[in-house]
Amino acid sequence: MEYYYVYGWIAGALNQQTAGHIYVYGYGGSGTLQVYTSTDGNSWTLRSSPTINQGSPGWIDCGTCATQFSYIKLQTVPDGVYTVYIDAAKVQP
Repeated sequence: MEYYYVYGWIAGALNQQTAGHIYVYGYGGSGTLQVYTSTDGNSWTLRSSPTINQGSPGWIDCGTCATQFSYIKLQTVPDGVYTVYIDAAKVQP
């Protein structure tokens, strides 16, 4: 049996540029969630890789982005979180 690396991602546009502390509301199995930001939706910068290990919904601390951004992307990686449930993302200045 051959193993194929499979991952998933979701990206969203914000209604204005922002900078600040990023939180994601959700839960998932044990592993890493990569958090990227972008000003144009094409060039992405990795901001953090929080570990998810919670079986019930809650705010996941994804670190602080000091530079302005308009887009956010959340991505799972091979050998990481295989199932993630995400309800919301917020940025607190």
